[in-house]
Amino acid sequence: MKKLLNIEFDLNRLERLGKNLISESTKGEIRKSLRRLEDINARLSHVEMKEPPDVGDIYHLFMKHAPSGEKKLEQEFNSLRKIRKLAWSLSYLEKSGSGILNSEYAGIALKLIHKHFRPSMFPALLSALLKNWAISDTRQLRAVLSEQLAALRTEKSRFSKLKEKSDYYLSQDGIVSLCASLIGEQKALNEVSAYLGLPESAITYGYFSEVAETYIGILTRNKVVFEKIDEIFAFLEKHRSKDTHKKCLEKMIHQTEALESDESLKMKIIHFCFQNIGDPANESYWHPWIGANQTEQQNLKNARTILMRWLAKKFLYLFFERISVDADRKAFWNQYIDHVSNFRIYTDAYQQKHNFRDMDLEILSSKVGLLEKSRGTNAFLMEIRGYLMIEFSETGGACYIYKAGNEFRPALSKSAMPLNALRHKSNRQMAAKSAGQHVLLQDEGRIFHSGNWQTRFSAWIKEYLNIHE
Repeated sequence: MKKLLNIEFDLNRLERLGKNLISESTKGEIRKSLRRLEDINARLSHVEMKEPPDVGDIYHLFMKHAPSGEKKLEQEFNSLRKIRKLAWSLSYLEKSGSGILNSEYAGIALKLIHKHFRPSMFPALLSALLKNWAISDTRQLRAVLSEQLAALRTEKSRFSKLKEKSDYYLSQDGIVSLCASLIGEQKALNEVSAYLGLPESAITYGYFSEVAETYIGILTRNKVVFEKIDEIFAFLEKHRSKDTHKKCLEKMIHQTEALESDESLKMKIIHFCFQNIGDPANESYWHPWIGANQTEQQNLKNARTILMRWLAKKFLYLFFERISVDADRKAFWNQYIDHVSNFRIYTDAYQQKHNFRDMDLEILSSKVGLLEKSRGTNAFLMEIRGYLMIEFSETGGACYIYKAGNEFRPALSKSAMPLNALRHKSNRQMAAKSAGQHVLLQDEGRIFHSGNWQTRFSAWIKEYLNIHE
């Protein structure tokens, strides 16, 4: 709260209210205006990349007659208009991923286009190259582009910038050179399409996935990636590929961890991940991209683990500092936070309103649930190596432990939960109790926070979770 002219202002509340000041109809008009701006940008770019509406039909026509050979194709594609459409059809991909460039007939198509080539076909060939960058063998296509660009003489041609920047997509190390130029000239990554003289819509093409990965790789090696994090996220949001997000974020997460960066940077990365990929605890959102090797798969898995640790630690501190002020339990669980694979806090509506107002909606929906009939109680659920631990906000109460397979074990996927479902009456035996110099253990039940509870709980964790801190 801040006071100004004797009026109390809650900045967080004001920010939330501000998000609802613009009506849905006004937001719709804004979206239309943005689309018009994109169209203007496309018209002003040096290369317009707009496929004809019947590009799929042209693809199927070509594939129908290609087995009959070049002579039959010459008969079917007997005008420049049809050849130009054939050039555009090189970009077309079926839902199965099949296309002309990754078919056995790619050479015939390119030979036909090359024979009847006109400068107006440059955008079609470039579009095909950039879209098929990672999924097809584009060597023949690059050879055609290279030869035709070399033959382009006039400096006044609208394709002169295309020729000027051609090394960035025709040479073997072109992407590395492009990224070095962007960094050296202090150009933002999200400005790369304009830098190449392309419409902004081209930023979604496969070529730019490798551009982003290379660009971030250079920055991480020089340990300066965080200086450009906002522009990188702006690019990734325009690129709209979850696979590219994973490739890039994996590198950023590992460097953030290595450099022990501050919490605000970690939360910025977490927010982006939840908004654009999903909860790192959900493996279905974070499966590796097609073609990922074992090292890449392991790096992505490790990045997910790091994200979970950052987030679990954030919520652990929030629970034991704001909701239940308990330094002992906070210190105890902080020892094991690296092993938490999933978690959720269940609270009443009051706690959700006052203690989670800084969280994005995507994080709240995954990590905060409503505790029904709570009577002021709140709960922190943690999953570690198949076991579920439930800590409650009351100091001195018991932690409930459920093993995998227990039919009464609460499900972390539920958005709401009654309190009695967390303290099920069938699971109230002592999981760890002192017996002279020994501690008697059971694989599930309750552990009370009294006496030497840390010693008893640590013994249980060593026995059943095989964690030795």
